Amino acid sequence: MCSCGLHNVPLETIVSLLLHAFIICREVPLVFQK
Repeated sequence: MCSCGLHNVPLETIVSLLLHAFIICREVPLVFQK
């Protein structure tokens, strides 16, 4: 688990990346519908 280097990443950064990924995944279908 430590081999991926996530133990060096702050929790806030992980949460921020997950939040951005969720927003992108939610907005991409709306873009393709146009």
